[in-house]
Formats: sequence, structure tokens, C-alpha cells
Amino acid sequence: MAQTIYDKGRWLASEGALSLTSDSDVRWQPQVERHHLLVRRAGRKTEVMVVGVPRSLKYFEERAARDPELMLLIVGMARVEVFGGNRWNSVKAHLMKEAWNPDLFRN
Repeated sequence: MAQTIYDKGRWLASEGALSLTSDSDVRWQPQVERHHLLVRRAGRKTEVMVVGVPRSLKYFEERAARDPELMLLIVGMARVEVFGGNRWNSVKAHLMKEAWNPDLFRN
């Protein structure tokens, strides 16, 4: 599938949690987790993993007994690139032009 934006909006990080809220122009129900836990892996002080609640966390809890570090890598999301300065604006403009197509989600 082509690069596609399924949802867009605002995020709020507070007290070890991240909450996502859609913009008013998202008129469908995106199939994404809206609440996430912010987790640090042992020995990686600068890395923060994001784990969705409840689906991803439940999957982690059910399977992490033998190797929780590996399971966190499977269910979690990590920042792989930092956007600074004007680069963020150009990346966002490109994505909105190329990947934002709300007509895909109309019934």
C-alpha cells in the first residue's frame, strides 16, 4: 500500500503516558490505540519506547515471561529519527501532499 496517513491530530505527554486526539477533519474512526505508556529500556537512558494501551500492552503481558526485552521491541515503537528546524516543516508538507487522502476512508 502507498504511504498513507490514517489519522492526524494532537498528542499530549504527561506522567509517563501519551494520549492522541484526532483533528476535527478526521471524520472516520481510525483503528489506532489512543493511549500509550512511555517506557525506558534498561541501560538506554535516552531511548523512550511507546506501548499502546490496551492491545499492545495486553499482547506484551501475555508473551513477555521468557524474554521481556525482546517482547518490548516487538510491541513498542521507538523514535528512529529526530526532525529539527525546517526539516520537520518540509517532511510534514510532503506527507500531507502525498499521503493525506481522506477519500480512502469514506464509506
